[in-house]
Amino acid sequence: MFYVLVAIITFIIAYSLGRRSVKCFSPKEGDALLEMQKAGRAEVKRIIRRRKDLILAKTQKQGRITNDDVEDMFCISDRTANHYLNELEQEGKLKQIGKTGKGVYYTPTKPVN
Repeated sequence: MFYVLVAIITFIIAYSLGRRSVKCFSPKEGDALLEMQKAGRAEVKRIIRRRKDLILAKTQKQGRITNDDVEDMFCISDRTANHYLNELEQEGKLKQIGKTGKGVYYTPTKPVN
């Protein structure tokens, strides 16, 4: 009975892992990431600045943005998305609404034109 239970659990885990085939970037983007690692610090700063600009553009368009939106935009971790949003808030470009949890979102500090 024990072995049957282990086999069923193993099957369920393998099946669920197999279904998680979310691809964060295409092979071309993967190559770009390798190039980024080779390019050095200046290139990394340029890419981060570009991502922040895209975050601001999406926030201006939608009126608000969440940490999950940023994670999905770039397929990055929760911590990295939070870091980008906090930097934009410190730069005075975004305003955080809410303190913690799922209800937190960010709005642009300048009105949408």
